Amino acid sequence: MTQTPEALINPKLLAWARETVGFSVEDLAEKLKVQSDLVMEWESGTKRPTIAKLKQISNTLKRPLAAFYLSEPPQDTRPPKDFRGHIEGHAGFYSTRLHVELRLAEARREDSLNLLEDLEEKPVNFDFQASLNEAPDLVAQRLIQHLGVDEFAIQQCKSVYDAKKLWKTAIENNGVLIFQTTNVEMSEMRGFSLSLFPLPVAVINGKDTPNGQIFSILHELTHIALRQDSICDFDEELPRDQYSQQVEVFCNHVAGAALVPTELLIKNEIVR
Repeated sequence: MTQTPEALINPKLLAWARETVGFSVEDLAEKLKVQSDLVMEWESGTKRPTIAKLKQISNTLKRPLAAFYLSEPPQDTRPPKDFRGHIEGHAGFYSTRLHVELRLAEARREDSLNLLEDLEEKPVNFDFQASLNEAPDLVAQRLIQHLGVDEFAIQQCKSVYDAKKLWKTAIENNGVLIFQTTNVEMSEMRGFSLSLFPLPVAVINGKDTPNGQIFSILHELTHIALRQDSICDFDEELPRDQYSQQVEVFCNHVAGAALVPTELLIKNEIVR
């Protein structure tokens, strides 16, 4: 069988791309179904991958093919600020799967921007902003109005899945991308956001319940409104620094008030 030509890549870019998603040499070799020694030879420059294999590497490490031909590694803007609690497996810890999801979110955003450019369209500008000095209930009220989600539309939802679609569509129509992870454990991460403009990104955990995912979307959207990158677990009882605690309580409050406004809550007979 005819082998595709060798890819004349910069070998140190291969090592950089591998390390940015938290893969060891052995991890990448397993993904590519090759020997670890071959990956090491590619990274040292003593051998080169074929173009076909480079395409596989590009897909695995979530980097465009052109990145491997650069003279120097580009400066990544990640990881986002870590708002998770200071316990084992949370703040400061990034599993290989979470590394991949962070990089994948950036790659999908880049693809979306490139697609819009090819279509000669401009992305919608998400210009909603919030401040920690504001009352969370008022921020939630402004957010609902900005998104155009009204009480009547919510009442027409026949299931939680309809409600999730309603919120997701409204938010994406306002210029925010929403993605969903598939392999990250709930114990590590409930959601994260990339406050990049245009097209900021909110990512929710696919293992969460539909109700939990809706809350996560609005929590991460609040971080974006604060113009913050974030990675979160939402648990207010976990130890964290004072500022992070203030921000997480604020985002939880806004998300909750957006989903159940005070005037609707107090109408409920059980609450009364």
